[in-house]
Amino acid sequence: MSDPLQNQKCFDRYELLRPLGRGGMGVVYLARDSELDRLVAIKCVDKKAGEVKLAKRLRTEARLMAQLNHQNIVHLHDVIENEDVLGLVIEYVEGAGLKQKCDEVMPNRSMSLRWLIQIAQGLEKAHAAGITHCDLKPDNVLVTNDGTIKIVDFGIAKARMGELLRDDGLTQMDQVSGSYSSLSPEQATGAKVDYRTDLFSFGILIHTVLYGRHPFGESSNHLAMVQRIVNNPYKLRPEFQGRYSPNLEKLLDAILQKEPAQRPESAAVVARCLENELKRESGETIAPDDLTVELSAIQPKTKLLTGRNIVLAGVAVVALTFAAWQYWPEAPGQTLYIAVTKPEISALDDVDEQQLRRIGTTMEQSTQETVLLTTNLSLIPDLKLEDYNGDLQLAASANAADVLLQSSAECSVSQCELKLQRLESKNGENWEVVGQRSWPVLTDSLADVRSAMLNELPRLFPEAGFADSKAGSSLAEEDYRAYLEIYQRSNAATGSDQADLDELELLQRQSPGFVSIYSLYTLIAKHLYATRGEETFLDRLELFLASAPPDVKATVALKNLEFELLLQRGDNEAATNLLSQIETMTSDRVQLNDLRGNLAYAQSDYQTTLRVDTENALLRPSTSRYYKLAVSQYLVGDLASAKSSLDNALRLTPNHLYSMDLSGAIAFSEGDVERAVGIYSQLVAVNATSANLSNYGLALALNGEFQAAVEVHKRAIDLNPDNAGLILNLADSHDLSGDEANAAVNYQRILELTENPSSAQNFSIRVQALSHLGMHNDAIKTLRQAQDRFPSQAELTYAAAIVHVLAGNHQAAIVEVESAIKTGTSPIWFQFKWFEDLCVLEPFRDLSKLDEPSICSANSLSEL
Repeated sequence: MSDPLQNQKCFDRYELLRPLGRGGMGVVYLARDSELDRLVAIKCVDKKAGEVKLAKRLRTEARLMAQLNHQNIVHLHDVIENEDVLGLVIEYVEGAGLKQKCDEVMPNRSMSLRWLIQIAQGLEKAHAAGITHCDLKPDNVLVTNDGTIKIVDFGIAKARMGELLRDDGLTQMDQVSGSYSSLSPEQATGAKVDYRTDLFSFGILIHTVLYGRHPFGESSNHLAMVQRIVNNPYKLRPEFQGRYSPNLEKLLDAILQKEPAQRPESAAVVARCLENELKRESGETIAPDDLTVELSAIQPKTKLLTGRNIVLAGVAVVALTFAAWQYWPEAPGQTLYIAVTKPEISALDDVDEQQLRRIGTTMEQSTQETVLLTTNLSLIPDLKLEDYNGDLQLAASANAADVLLQSSAECSVSQCELKLQRLESKNGENWEVVGQRSWPVLTDSLADVRSAMLNELPRLFPEAGFADSKAGSSLAEEDYRAYLEIYQRSNAATGSDQADLDELELLQRQSPGFVSIYSLYTLIAKHLYATRGEETFLDRLELFLASAPPDVKATVALKNLEFELLLQRGDNEAATNLLSQIETMTSDRVQLNDLRGNLAYAQSDYQTTLRVDTENALLRPSTSRYYKLAVSQYLVGDLASAKSSLDNALRLTPNHLYSMDLSGAIAFSEGDVERAVGIYSQLVAVNATSANLSNYGLALALNGEFQAAVEVHKRAIDLNPDNAGLILNLADSHDLSGDEANAAVNYQRILELTENPSSAQNFSIRVQALSHLGMHNDAIKTLRQAQDRFPSQAELTYAAAIVHVLAGNHQAAIVEVESAIKTGTSPIWFQFKWFEDLCVLEPFRDLSKLDEPSICSANSLSEL
């Protein structure tokens, strides 16, 4: 920043004397007001130094401070600005910061309480004006020479009045940067903040002033401090107990609760409690009313679980593993996150290429299996160096790996020399080999390769707690080859079928201790259930897991599979009980968060998933963590934050398919059709799955490119011929292009595939097909059946809008359109030609309003 002292004429009546300090908001100068002959402080930012956001913050701070007039808040005198500099002229406080003052004078108990009472009274004034400070810490509290408290620096404050809401483009993490030790849990996790945020920070300050230390311990590691504030329950240390009254100790316990709803109701109440403590110090009598207020503040509150359920319709979002909020023990065990690279296999002579591929798959699969059998290792799945152009360092950074495992094999016709290396890095760069094992195996024995991997890999991790895997290590050669074939099919485009479940059940009877068959069986059974909708696959999975021997049942790996099954069945109560059991088996907070998140997502508690995904992105910043955070932000409707998180994910992994897909979904939600077309075009070029092709076709149709949409939807159906949803998109595209004959053929095919619908999605698809075929009575009857069976499914609301508009029930259609949009359906999905008849109704024009052109404008989709 340029020095305003060299350009004093900019400040007219103010004579700059000297700098007082520099902080995150610019430079503060001591100045003299020549008109009123008084000293003032001027906080300045240089507008020409690219500090646009800081200048915007400073203007926000000025508007906020103008609302406040209190003896314990520093006063705003004036705002000065020219083409170079923006400055706030504020009250000059002769004194020192609170921390410095405490170090200098060693305040007694009464003086400390008087200071704290004044801080509470200043907060009371700000909160009454609808302003939350958001950065209350000792550095932002000044003590004048006569002992008066002055709260300063409202630079990142939030106002609840609409005209003062922050709009500076800064993220939550920007807000709290530099103030880690004074954060509230909701600030650290990006949740909504209000006046209770200041109360938590005030609780930290109270503890620091009264006891001389931070309530959650001291640490120069910012991340460690944030983790403690977010996760460690507050507990007064034994050496401090009894120094003040039990009521004050209870007040601290209440004010430092993680959940805002558990804290005292206001700063005014906290001030009354502190005044009571001061009276106890001086031996004064406390009035009954004051005691009543105090008891209300320290009384434990009933905990409430709150959440916001927003369902976004119109685009398929990949089912994900979500995270949920939980406060964990203070000292969890150290978990190493392991990335396993593809083995490098080379032939020394004429070795069968298919056998070499089997050896490579065995090495990779066995390495993953062994990692999963440990207590303190966590597997990072599917590390593909090709996604990072072979850049090992970039891959490690994108996946937040602690350790990389690289394996290789040099094979002759009779023997292979296997090598396994453990690589680590101290700074995220320059990965170095810190351990290595090598050993010979027979080339024609896959069981020998697997057994060697299971026995040798643990030697690279002497600090880890490996489970006893010997029960599954003596797998017969023919059994392992059979397993490997199923494993390879499950990862191939052709997928697996019911016969694979039969074969895995036979393998289980022969080798029940082979842990990997349980995860493979779960994967296949869930896939078959998802594609065929038959409960029998989940029944078979339940029996298969229940048939595991006791030592396998006791592993965390199998408990996780059981947990997945319970959630798939919708048995959240049983899942909750099982999760409590898993908590006693592992201390990995991130993994446990993921399980809790699965449960929270199943309960539609998206605010919980948002909070914990924010925490996990702090703990292990990686492509997958940023992506999960973006999904949670998307589900609560915060699209701007979701796009920012996706930018982080795609910065780490430019072609991350899930992040690209979600970016397309957000483009749909925002009505940005051209961006959706571009995203899905790029995604299809990288990964032409039926889902990606279908979304690309939808984007083209919304863009008026109906014939192109038809061709893309045909490609999607070629990959998944009996998927009714894909066929509906094709039929709609035919209809939009004017090809009513082919549209009717495909709508009729949908009726054949959904004759006995078992899900809300299939009901929705069926009723739309019935409506487009003109079978309006059947459509309405089927819709009623679906709504009776699935009363809260938003996708049925969108289908209901189509049913009623095509049946001519326009007023009923308007009601369904309004309901669909309220529950998250983007107005973009009402831009197809079958909604044109509603354009004569003003409510529809208001509800479906988009940037031009729209269905109700002269340039509607039907006229393109």
